[in-house]
Amino acid sequence: MKFQYFQWPKDKKKIVKYYKSVDKSKIIDKMKYILPSAINKDYINAAEKIIRDDIYMIPPYGSTSYPKSINWTEDPKNTRSFMRLLHGHFFINDLVAAYKKSKKVEYLLKGFEIIKDWILNNPYNNPAHKMAWHDETTASRLMTWISFFNEARKLLNDNESELFLKSIFLHVKLLSSSNFYSKNTNHGMFQDQALIIYSDYFWEFNNSKNINKLACSRMKEYFDFIFSSEGIHLEHSPKYHQMIAQYLKKYGDYLNSVNSPFSKELINLYNKASKFATYIIKPDGYLPQIGDTDRLRARSGIWINNPYYRYAVTKGREGRVPLENDKVFPKSGYAIFRDDWQKKEKGVYILFIAAYHVAYHKHCDDLSLWIYSNGDIIRESGPNGFDYKNKFTRYTYSSFSHNTLIVDNKSLPRTDGKYKSVRLTEYKVDKNISRVTGINERFEGVKHIRTVEYFKDTKNITITDNIKSEKEHEYKLLWNLADDIKPVIKGTKILLYRGKVLVMRVSIETNTKFSIRTIRGQVKPFVLGWICEKFCQQKPTSALIIGFTGRNVSIKTKFTIMN
Repeated sequence: MKFQYFQWPKDKKKIVKYYKSVDKSKIIDKMKYILPSAINKDYINAAEKIIRDDIYMIPPYGSTSYPKSINWTEDPKNTRSFMRLLHGHFFINDLVAAYKKSKKVEYLLKGFEIIKDWILNNPYNNPAHKMAWHDETTASRLMTWISFFNEARKLLNDNESELFLKSIFLHVKLLSSSNFYSKNTNHGMFQDQALIIYSDYFWEFNNSKNINKLACSRMKEYFDFIFSSEGIHLEHSPKYHQMIAQYLKKYGDYLNSVNSPFSKELINLYNKASKFATYIIKPDGYLPQIGDTDRLRARSGIWINNPYYRYAVTKGREGRVPLENDKVFPKSGYAIFRDDWQKKEKGVYILFIAAYHVAYHKHCDDLSLWIYSNGDIIRESGPNGFDYKNKFTRYTYSSFSHNTLIVDNKSLPRTDGKYKSVRLTEYKVDKNISRVTGINERFEGVKHIRTVEYFKDTKNITITDNIKSEKEHEYKLLWNLADDIKPVIKGTKILLYRGKVLVMRVSIETNTKFSIRTIRGQVKPFVLGWICEKFCQQKPTSALIIGFTGRNVSIKTKFTIMN
């Protein structure tokens, strides 16, 4: 007999009855790749705190007490990111995981109490907080709800099931809408992930097949857009490159398990993304903190069968030495130079950035540089988070937190849509000398051309900045130092020390009069000289400021790495 697909709300009585008894174990087992998981390692303890004490453990924000019920309006941590996690119901996954392990129904009863309270207090047209129906928050909440529904459906009475399903279908309607869809962003990717989960779990509905096709089509369009032909995720952050690559693997594995032909394309892209992921890793095994990448070790649980990635991520303990010391990705805007992979964490690593492709996660790091030699020396600030009202967040996005040019004491805007104005123009790599040039034309009336040369025999890194303008401007070149590096200015030279050890000499050559000064941990009149290894965790550091005035100026900065 042909299955009669359900329609909501026409068949709601049948639907409620059906989902109380139908076996969903096979699809749930396959969905382990893409369903959300607990957010606390000790999820039993986290779940117990919720049901016993009304205390919610939401990392990285610690514990929050809601003695009566959750206040969906108030922001106790004063950050948009916390409200995203709260309204996304990420913590509900701890209750689900705790129930699956213990079969203690109190976890599910409390979970539905929270979900019901959220539904009643957050109608779409008048929510308690603007993050309630944020694009990615809505997708995350739907994924959590489906996972929760699967465990709780037999415990809910008919009225509770109807209320829950009605809100689930509203989520699906919104996430399917082109007006609500966050096109060509990772938020849109999560929206499509939620729809794939919905359409495969609730396959019995008449709209599920079309929703699945829509989600896969949009997801393909996103990956075609966001990965360069070199296999690099174009949202400017190694963290996001690794994260999205991991999702490629998850989606590919899941779709393969349900016999979707789309899976092969995703796995091929995942494998292609391994090359950049390998070369971007610093000799200490960490990712450079560019874009919205906080201080993270490169992920060891991905590309486990790629010997070159294994070598980079394990600092040479496993795998095989990558084939090249230097790697340039000209279309994507990255150049990475090394002296020798086999020196491991004592090696030299130079990263040059000329990448502006999309607005998401973009920082004003055009033509910026990172230099590592047995530890970071010249580095970026790292991100402070996504609370754009915070002065440190604004600083970490600005030109002032990057190793680049400042014109007339103003940062470039974080985004301006001038995607073709920043690019690599030429490069050459060989055994002894590697060279790359990039251009930044985002300034109004000013062109900045920077050439980076790495002389491996002498351990010299020469940066030539050519600045061109028809009008006179006040210029500054900034060099942000690692927090354990102490600068000592001696005339036109700067000595950089790590503890008592001289690690680098810096010299300036130009026909233009210039000044050198340092700033550390400045807050007023503007923020300068800080790094953020983790979101909202600032540390003071020293910044070198080379100041000069002119129209067309050429200035050469030589960094000599000491033995």
